[in-house]
Amino acid sequence: MILLLLLQAEARGDIAPEPSLSLRPSLCLTEKDANDCDIRLELQWTAPGPICIEAKLETPALWCPEEGLTELTINISADRDVEFVLLDKSDSQPLAEARLQVKPVTESSFRRRFRNPWSLF
Repeated sequence: MILLLLLQAEARGDIAPEPSLSLRPSLCLTEKDANDCDIRLELQWTAPGPICIEAKLETPALWCPEEGLTELTINISADRDVEFVLLDKSDSQPLAEARLQVKPVTESSFRRRFRNPWSLF
């Protein structure tokens, strides 16, 4: 009975969706000899009111988009993982978070065989 009432309230829009933050892509691969990852990210979110997005970089960055927007495209450069936090604009309380993983490309540690291990002759 209670579940049915909650589903009806959510369908009518009486219950706000839970805040969320997502980013694409969520992984950046760096070259073996390059330390930084230069990437264009697309952030998308759902939140009940005005928000800000903080990127925890060496020099922290803060974006406060206009109310009503639900996505933002940014260019960043990072040499390690970056955490993005969705903040309530009025009291700076964290609502959701997402992480960009920065990983170096490594060569495989094994060599591929060109000949099959078996033979008919």
